[in-house]
Amino acid sequence: MFTRTMLLLFMIKTCCLTETLSQTLPGCQERCGSIMIPYPFGITPNCSAHESFSITCNTSFNPPRPFITNNNLEVLDISLDGTARVNNPLLTYNCSGRTDRLDVNFTNTPFTYSSTFTRFTAIGCNNLALISRLTTVIGGCISLCNITVPDNTCYGILCCQTNIPSSLKFINASLSSIASGNDQQGCKYAFMVDVDWFANLTNIYEVQNMPTVPAVLDWRLSGNCNAYGPLVSGLYTSVCGSNAFCSNRSICSCFQGNPYISSGCQDINECASSSTNDCEFYCFNTLGSYRCSCPNGYVINGNSCLKIQTNNKIKAILIGCFSGLGALLALFVVWWLHKVMKKRKKDMLKDIYFKRNGGLLLQQQMSSGDDGNEDHLLDIIDHRVKIEGGKDQIKRFAKLANSCLSLDGRRRPKMKQVAIELELIRTSDERDTTNEVEYDSTKRGGIWDVMSSEIESGPITTSLASDFQPLLL
Repeated sequence: MFTRTMLLLFMIKTCCLTETLSQTLPGCQERCGSIMIPYPFGITPNCSAHESFSITCNTSFNPPRPFITNNNLEVLDISLDGTARVNNPLLTYNCSGRTDRLDVNFTNTPFTYSSTFTRFTAIGCNNLALISRLTTVIGGCISLCNITVPDNTCYGILCCQTNIPSSLKFINASLSSIASGNDQQGCKYAFMVDVDWFANLTNIYEVQNMPTVPAVLDWRLSGNCNAYGPLVSGLYTSVCGSNAFCSNRSICSCFQGNPYISSGCQDINECASSSTNDCEFYCFNTLGSYRCSCPNGYVINGNSCLKIQTNNKIKAILIGCFSGLGALLALFVVWWLHKVMKKRKKDMLKDIYFKRNGGLLLQQQMSSGDDGNEDHLLDIIDHRVKIEGGKDQIKRFAKLANSCLSLDGRRRPKMKQVAIELELIRTSDERDTTNEVEYDSTKRGGIWDVMSSEIESGPITTSLASDFQPLLL
């Protein structure tokens, strides 16, 4: 409720401010009759930006009528967008009691004929109308007769029109007949006219009886927007007020109000009324404009909002893809855990079998370099083995068994190497010339080099399978 009240008060304040904004300098007359005279134009002295913008208010008319002081053209309307509508005289030919020449000179004034809103028009039979700038013809048209045409049209039959060049300050219009003899009859006339006004006439030939017709002038500040600013410390200041900007270096532009007056330009709050904005949901006022926004679930599209549409098919595909990837990841994790558990179980069984068969004690005994510990090996050997085998044979068997129990697969001998070693141990006592084989459990290839040398010293002819005796623990 509070927000609505504040908004209402703001709208009332804005409305009242707009109505009370002055279009003239303080203390200057705003109107002449019913015509508003905004700054930089002015009626009384020191009320215009320059003497060329001075307006004379002729009070001999009722109501009074404003005239451009330098050209004595009646002012019908002044717009701050750089245009002014004035009553322009007609040029006639072969018309009783009318002038046969039309000269208009806007030199050294801020005015030119508007090439956008004004056309040079001629009406009459066999009529040649020309526009000249000094002695140079710059345009013209011909209107024919004796041909039936629809009423109120101007396409070269009884009436013709032509565009005018831009920035036209001086014109000299002339009329003549393209026929000779008796075919020159009839009143002919030409004029500069407001295009929209002429198009809305119900009978274009009534212009013949009018002393003047409306025409549109362009007005510009001479030089640039700073040309007529008051002197401050010897420098010209901008004539554009706050919130105004200079357009084309000659016209001050504004959102609302008079851009030539200090603080005369006010921002228009387009969001205050739905008629000044086309936002579908939310409107936010900005300096000189506004912007629209949308609630959640909508996307902005110009000034309207489009509801975000979810594509169920794409959503289903994405869900399926991510579900499949999740399932594959779960299967991979299960497989990896299975491999880890299987390997751990295998290592545990290997360790159990190793300890159960006395391998740990045997490994400790064999890996010790202390001679005092060698007697412990014989303590764990079966008595029959000690009687049948020599000390050296038992030691070599124990070292071979220890190498076979190595956890490092690279250090464990192959079965063929084990068989050769066993054969060498068996035959070592029968050969007095054979050197004792030293087996180093910490070096992988040393013992097998020794075996190779022994094999070269004499061939092995005894069968391994028939003479192999197991080591009893």
